[in-house]
Amino acid sequence: MIVIIDENMGFVKPMSKYIFAQYEERFRDVGTFEIKAQMEDENLFLLDREKKYYVLFDFKVFGKITDISKDSDSEYDKIIEIKGSLSPYLFTKRVIRGTINFTGQTYKYIETLVKTYI
Repeated sequence: MIVIIDENMGFVKPMSKYIFAQYEERFRDVGTFEIKAQMEDENLFLLDREKKYYVLFDFKVFGKITDISKDSDSEYDKIIEIKGSLSPYLFTKRVIRGTINFTGQTYKYIETLVKTYI
């Protein structure tokens, strides 16, 4: 299951109309993800360049959407390609001081870090 999250860490909606989704976690680097979704009414809000969106894969893996474009090489008509970086990307852009003890799901951990330290 793929869930779209807005810039305030609120659930927007689950993404149900997609063709392909893949993420790659890396040991010593920031992982990436790619989603190919159908250009349907329920996915068009992602094309708004003014807003920031995040993705949650299976309630375990969190990522930031960095690029959305229309896929011209697709076999199917009207496909948007969504690319981004997984959660460690956030830590390359901000300084977090102190230690936090946390037990729970990954997306709640990221939400707690953002609200507490950023």
